[in-house]
Amino acid sequence: MSLKGFHENLSKTTVESIRSAFKKMWELSDGDTYCGKWHFNEAKQHWEGNPADSADIYDVLSSIKHKASAEGGDQTHSMVMTKDYMDRAFRWHQAACPLDIALQMIDKVMNGAWPSDICLDL
Repeated sequence: MSLKGFHENLSKTTVESIRSAFKKMWELSDGDTYCGKWHFNEAKQHWEGNPADSADIYDVLSSIKHKASAEGGDQTHSMVMTKDYMDRAFRWHQAACPLDIALQMIDKVMNGAWPSDICLDL
């Protein structure tokens, strides 16, 4: 995860996905040996649980999240659509489904017709 997050500069969500894949791999390994929180069992004198849930792993994830925040973070929303692009999208929509067709459908449904029974005048 360190290699992918720091050296290959992959996003924090990609690194979290890698961790999730390892967690699932350990959960499916050797029955339920690697299930649960990673901890040292004093009575049995060995480690138990899922290594992907260890404090070391969470420390690496936290560091990668801080790195992403310091660099401006992952983009989690769309860019603003320009007016020109909105106009082009609207013109395409008008050509594909003119407003009068949509209004016909609304009128017929408002007058009690079921949408599946409506035949539009195209």
